[in-house]
Amino acid sequence: MRARPFLSWCAACVAALAGTHLSAQSVFWIVAPRYSSATSFTLFAGRIAPHWVAAEELSLPLHSSDWALAVGVGPRLQIPPADILVIVGPVAAAGNAWYAGAYISPTIHAGRITGSGTLELFFPVTAGKHFVYEFSHVRVLATVDSRSQAGLFFHEVKEVGDPADQEVGPSVRMRVAPALKVTADAAWGIHDTPSEIVLTLQWEF
Repeated sequence: MRARPFLSWCAACVAALAGTHLSAQSVFWIVAPRYSSATSFTLFAGRIAPHWVAAEELSLPLHSSDWALAVGVGPRLQIPPADILVIVGPVAAAGNAWYAGAYISPTIHAGRITGSGTLELFFPVTAGKHFVYEFSHVRVLATVDSRSQAGLFFHEVKEVGDPADQEVGPSVRMRVAPALKVTADAAWGIHDTPSEIVLTLQWEF
């Protein structure tokens, strides 16, 4: 089983910290459905506090019977200009497969520029599965105005024994309501990776 359909589950947490309108001392929920046109539909929910985060994501691939459910908790480290989430937790996947997941998710603000992304490490618990790493939804965005950002997107995931899936392209994020953001990525596949459009809705409350 290729890793790509069920990974990158921390991306909505990182997107929430990139330009969030809520105070760094706030406790808030995120609910973020994401549609990737060539791969999967995911439903993410997380709770972010000043010093910790808890999250889950259900991933349902569009063109296979694979699925995955990931949950995790960990500290939130606020070291200006960086806001860093460190999350660990189990991942259950189709075929009675289990992984131990570790996620390091920095968001860095430098003037009008915001950088964000996640390094994700998946250690197999089930015999016969392989180690997976992922650079998930790495974005460098520049503030365009009070409601929007634009920039570049990169994504890479690799399972031991398989070639890496890589995507790159433009990214736009808009706040369409005080608690609602929309992010659109034109993800151009490199080599044999399919190209796709990635749309993410994100509610914060």
